[in-house]
Amino acid sequence: MSTPKRSGEVIVKDVLGLKPDEKFLVFTDKSKLLIGKAIYNAALRIVKNGNGYAKLVIVDGDSNDLKKGYLTSKSFDSPVPLKLTDKLRRECYKADAVLYAISGDETVTGPVRHFWMDTYSSAAKKSMLKSGKAGRCVGMPGITKSMFTRLVDVDYEKLSELGKRIIETLDKKKITVKTALGTDVSFKLNHKYVAYWDEKTGASVDDGNVKEVGKIGNIPAGEAFWEPVDYKTFNGTIVVDGAFGKLETGPLKLPVKYEVKKGIVDLDSITAINPKTKKEMGLKGPAKWLREFVSAHEDARVMYEFGVGTNPNAEAKKGTNLLELEKRIGSVHFATGAENHNDGLVYNPRIYANGELVLEGKVGRMWVWNNIESLFF
Repeated sequence: MSTPKRSGEVIVKDVLGLKPDEKFLVFTDKSKLLIGKAIYNAALRIVKNGNGYAKLVIVDGDSNDLKKGYLTSKSFDSPVPLKLTDKLRRECYKADAVLYAISGDETVTGPVRHFWMDTYSSAAKKSMLKSGKAGRCVGMPGITKSMFTRLVDVDYEKLSELGKRIIETLDKKKITVKTALGTDVSFKLNHKYVAYWDEKTGASVDDGNVKEVGKIGNIPAGEAFWEPVDYKTFNGTIVVDGAFGKLETGPLKLPVKYEVKKGIVDLDSITAINPKTKKEMGLKGPAKWLREFVSAHEDARVMYEFGVGTNPNAEAKKGTNLLELEKRIGSVHFATGAENHNDGLVYNPRIYANGELVLEGKVGRMWVWNNIESLFF
C-alpha cells in the first residue's frame, strides 16, 4: 500500500516521465480531488525547475477554486459537465501531456477522453507525430483512492516484461482457453489481420509506459491484449465468472455462459449457470442483462478483444471497478463490440498455444510454462 503523494510521484516520473520544461494539464472533479491534487502537486515539484507548467482543472469547480488558482469548466467557456469548447481544444493542443482522474460518468469523462482518442488516432496522430506536436494522455476513469494507493506503485519493468512474454507466447498462434467452469473457446491471434472493423489488429502491452510522444494509456496498467481480433476464428464456449464491463458488479454470483460461432455471440445460447453444478439456469441475473444488451446492439455480438491481466495488486472484490478487474493477474477477458464495447472477465484460465499448455492463471498468479523463469509475481 502506497500513499497518495507517492502514487502521484510515480505517475509523473515513472508513467509520464514529465520533464521540467513540459506543459501538463490535470483534469479532475471534486469526487477525485485528492487524487488529482496528488498528481498536480507532484508535477509542480518537477516543472518548478524549468520553463514548463502544471495546471489543475476541477471540471465541476466553483468560484472558490478559481480564487485558489485552479481552473474550472468556466475557464474554458464551458458549462458543467465539461464540454469540448474551442478554448479547451487550444489548451489541450498546447499541452505536452494531459491526464484525467475523474468519475466514471460518461458525461464528465467523455469530452476529454474522446478529444484525445480522436485527436491521436489514425491520420491525425500520424500527422501530429510527424510534426513533433503530439502530446500524450493518461486516463484514470473512475479511479478510487484505494486503487490509486494500491495499483499505481508497481514494478513497471516487471509488468512490461510479463506482458511482452505473454505476447511472444500467444501471438500468431491458434489459442484455446479452458476453465473448470466450462470455458472452451479457440481462436487465432494474428496482429496483421484486417478485421471486421476495417482496422489492423494490434498486439499491445499495457505496461504503464506513456513517456513517448503521442502515447495514450490507462492507469492502473497491466494487461497484454489484442484489439481488434480476427473475429471469424472465434468458436466455442465462454463462461464469464468475473464481471461484465457494462455492469461493473465484481465477481458474478451466477456465471454467464454463451456460445460463439465464427466470432458472433449466439443469442439463444446465453444462460446463467450454477457455479457448483454447472447446471444451466436460463436468463437470470446478468444473463438476462447480457441477452438484452447484445440484442439491442448488433456490434456487441461480435468478438473484438482478447486480453490477459498482468497487475499483481489488482483485486476482485464485489463492486470493483472494471479498470482494476481486467488488470487482475490470473485472469483473461473477452470483449465484444467497438462502439458498444463490453468486457467479460474469466478467472483461472488455462491457455493453450498450438495445442500446448503455455499459460495458467490462479488467483493472483500467472505461470508462463514455456519460459525458463516460469512463475511471475
